[in-house]
Amino acid sequence: MQIVMLIVGTHGDVKPFIAIGKRLQDYGHRVRLATHSNFKEFVLTAGLEFYPLGGDPKVLAGYMVKNKGFLSLGPSEIPVQRNQMKEIIYSLIPSCKEPDMDSGIPFKADAIIANPPAYGHTHVAEALKVPIHIFFTMPWTSTSEFPHPLSRVKQQAGYRDKMMELRGQHPPEELSDKEIMERVLGRDSVYLRGWGRSPSVTTSTSHRENIVGNQPTYEELLERRNDTTSRLNATNEQLSVVVDILRHNNLMAPPPPPLTDQASDANLRESPSISVRESQEDS
Repeated sequence: MQIVMLIVGTHGDVKPFIAIGKRLQDYGHRVRLATHSNFKEFVLTAGLEFYPLGGDPKVLAGYMVKNKGFLSLGPSEIPVQRNQMKEIIYSLIPSCKEPDMDSGIPFKADAIIANPPAYGHTHVAEALKVPIHIFFTMPWTSTSEFPHPLSRVKQQAGYRDKMMELRGQHPPEELSDKEIMERVLGRDSVYLRGWGRSPSVTTSTSHRENIVGNQPTYEELLERRNDTTSRLNATNEQLSVVVDILRHNNLMAPPPPPLTDQASDANLRESPSISVRESQEDS
């Protein structure tokens, strides 16, 4: 089986997949590791085939450090990250079916392994009709012990233990799970979606005073709203870029044609006549 691994990231992201690729080779598979060009010698020295992916890991890593891991974009960063995404996405399909760039030996992926930052991986697998397995070298979903690795949630590992400790100290009528989570996470409001103990009818005076004292001001709320709006706009920009690239590579259906004024008028004229004809036939 010919397997391609699509890996976007730094040296620490690539290195674990070297070990996976070598184990797959031991099982008799042909393995191509597609990643950034500056890791070429590292991959070839390990005995795996290499194919270059777009994107600069230094730019990607610098952005993550600057934004403390949070996936957000300021207006000045949008063009830079847009180009990074384009380079990565445009290089995915060639890495799955183009011959080896050094030896010229043909290659066609029978299966894909990818890490989450390799944008477009699932669409490529769907277009090529091959199976795909996506996994990361760190928890990619939040757990009871750790938040999402790219989030800014200020919580220490083991917050579940703190919650259980507060549960033991306070009965439900004194402190609900909602209020416990607010204390543990340091947030003003937490929505548990119906999970947890019955909400408390009354709250201790000291805790109620703490809640009132932690209420944000109007200026802070306004700043949060503006910040959220900015992030949403930036996210929409990213999504539109991804959609354009996928459609350009025939990995996504084109948008439906806009309805003209004449077509709209025709539909309006036809609808009543159809209703009348159907009613006559029924009678």
